[in-house]
Amino acid sequence: MKKILSLCVLLTLAACSERSGVLQEAEIELVPGQKSEIVLDADGDNHYLRFVSAKEWHVEYEAEWLDVSPVEGTAGEGRVKIKAEANMTSETREATLNLCSEQFALPVTVIQEPFVATFELPETEKEVSAKGGELVIKVHTDVEYECHCEEEWVKLVESRIPVTYENVFMVEPNQSEEPRSAVISFCANSVCKSFILTQRPNGTQGDDWKVDEFVHRSLAMRFTSTWCGYCPYMGTAFDSAKSQMSGGLELLSLHGRDSKLEFSATSTLVNKFKVDGYPTGIVDGRASIPNYNSTSVTASAAVDVAKETQET
Repeated sequence: MKKILSLCVLLTLAACSERSGVLQEAEIELVPGQKSEIVLDADGDNHYLRFVSAKEWHVEYEAEWLDVSPVEGTAGEGRVKIKAEANMTSETREATLNLCSEQFALPVTVIQEPFVATFELPETEKEVSAKGGELVIKVHTDVEYECHCEEEWVKLVESRIPVTYENVFMVEPNQSEEPRSAVISFCANSVCKSFILTQRPNGTQGDDWKVDEFVHRSLAMRFTSTWCGYCPYMGTAFDSAKSQMSGGLELLSLHGRDSKLEFSATSTLVNKFKVDGYPTGIVDGRASIPNYNSTSVTASAAVDVAKETQET
């Protein structure tokens, strides 16, 4: 049902509605630089529309996903806030706002962009040993999804959503002398991605000792002391960095001599890394991380160093 947001008399409303989109003369004008077409982002965007009216004005619109305030005003310069709800559809949506003054109407088009979903598999295939075991498949997405596999020897045991979007499968041992494969499907919004799993046959030479995957872990050392008021901030930052690295970062806190928690080798490490104040962070023994004012900045610095180490 059409919204008529005004306290004007019915005759005025009818006149504006009948002539919507037709501006007979400059009763209402947008201020310089203000466009008659407004494009909003998909995620709950808003915009301020500025105009000048020769007489009292009000706003007419139909879109349920828009909220406009105020909806009426007096002559002179006016400003209304146009706020859109988040567009969770894959379609662009459009609405027309009519700025009305008596029988005159100035149309303004509001366009909201569609929601663009992220749904990707960083890896799409993997070979595992005949022994089987735990298999973790990550999904990069911002939408709900489902996963399934028709093979009984591959079972989903846990979906870590929405923290890391990791799906943990348990692969049973392959007792056959033939290799076998399975397709694991991940589906969201009628779009499916396939992960191809291949398992080596029983008795594969070297299967008992071969490491299927090398896992690199970085070490973040935090030089601290119990009397240091700023040191807990670096501790919080390093905890955040560890969570961002998904197990790829190990933490070690080294307390100074005057904190009564000193490790026997702390002094040697302090001298080696030239630590001259608390807190000081050292990542992978090659980069010093100061205590920034923001824990997020400190965490990002530690993550950047750890990732750079992995790439070299």
